[in-house]
Amino acid sequence: RFKAMIDPDKARAEHDALADIYKKHGITVNYVEGYRQDRPNAMFMRDQVLMTPEGAIVCRPAMEARRGEERYAAEALARLGVPIVLTVHGDGVFEGACAMWIDRESIIIGSGCRANEAGIEQVEWTLRNMGVRNIIRMQIPFGHAHLDGLMNIPDKRTIMLFPWQVSYDMCKQLMDLGFTILENPF
Repeated sequence: RFKAMIDPDKARAEHDALADIYKKHGITVNYVEGYRQDRPNAMFMRDQVLMTPEGAIVCRPAMEARRGEERYAAEALARLGVPIVLTVHGDGVFEGACAMWIDRESIIIGSGCRANEAGIEQVEWTLRNMGVRNIIRMQIPFGHAHLDGLMNIPDKRTIMLFPWQVSYDMCKQLMDLGFTILENPF
């Protein structure tokens, strides 16, 4: 939340260290070029793109200050030859970190300050046309932007979450899909 000025050199060094870890494990790291230097949130690519089995959904940031970043993400995807299956548009807003894949047919989609109904409807329509059958909706609580601040999937059928911030209905749907739920006590 940028409670203080960021140190660009430190942020760059931390990013490079993370990229090196990926590379050492055989993962190709691609970069998006051309971003404005005064947009520090641009480093959060998970907000700009939601990857699907058939290509990329180019997202549309909810924050006015981030609008326009999606252009650079789309250019990078095109350079890499990644098909773009949807660009969230109109009055829709949707950030990729408001979605979390479970498996090829199942995804959690969160609504809140970074994903409105118009954006979610566009994403859901696109996913259903790809054969995604289980779309689990979750309202992201006030004070949170994305799903990954509330839960993460460390294994194929295990999810760790903050129980007091995730609804019973969503957890029930995950249990019906065979998930073990680990409660984070902190």
